Amino acid sequence: MIAKQDGNNFVLILKKGEKLVQSLENFAKTESIKSAWVNGLGAVLEAEVGYYRLDTKDYHFVQLDSILEIVSLNGNISQFDNGPLAHLHTVLSDEGMKTYGGHLKEGVAGGTVELYIKTINTVLERKPDEETGLKLIS
Repeated sequence: MIAKQDGNNFVLILKKGEKLVQSLENFAKTESIKSAWVNGLGAVLEAEVGYYRLDTKDYHFVQLDSILEIVSLNGNISQFDNGPLAHLHTVLSDEGMKTYGGHLKEGVAGGTVELYIKTINTVLERKPDEETGLKLIS
């Protein structure tokens, strides 16, 4: 992983084989990033993407075991249980241009994943919400 800092913002470059969500959360912890918005691009060797079912209050995840281009990657970093939590959504494309999208549980960097982390000056804290079953920003 390579990190470049620009004021309070960062560019994080993951190398092939590095776990995207785990690396982002570890980086946020190391750099004491409490809250931020995240955008990214690159490719993954594999990914676990999900859809949240509000009626049953659970995620349905699909494991994608192929090289996929990151068409879009957006989300944020907030605080949950005294540590950083990355909440990311993605759209991924295969070689036939078929796309898969949803909540990114985890992905493994392909050639690279490049993330822009824009820190914000307020602390976003998540708490469990009984009505939805989600960890919502309070």
